[in-house]
Amino acid sequence: MKYKGYGNGVNEKPEGEWIEIFVSDWFKDYWAFYAFISLGNYEKDLAEVNDLIHEMNWRDGDVYVELINHSDGLKDFYHWLYEQGYFTHHVVLDIEKWRQWLKENENYQGLIKLRKLAETLDPKNLFRKPEDRK
Repeated sequence: MKYKGYGNGVNEKPEGEWIEIFVSDWFKDYWAFYAFISLGNYEKDLAEVNDLIHEMNWRDGDVYVELINHSDGLKDFYHWLYEQGYFTHHVVLDIEKWRQWLKENENYQGLIKLRKLAETLDPKNLFRKPEDRK
């Protein structure tokens, strides 16, 4: 991830499940950016976001983190993270929180895949023999 100017995104919206965040210095005076963290690549994404924060925050001030948006499949996780924040949602950058939630919801990724598969199925064909399906 590379800083692309105040208030700009540092990465593209990923395929699959994701959470979008806004990060800045506490008073939003010097630097700010948006970033996506993907479920499938969260460890790498979190490391890159945290590295970029370290690079941008050379004044060593407080950092503001805000949850902005989420894919449909991460709605529950997003709200779980949101409830853990108060003035800031810095918890979203904690890899252990991601691991904790995924462990507690270990069937979650499978449910997401099933939901996406179900969206592609034609309900008219569900109870027909394979040879009779269109």
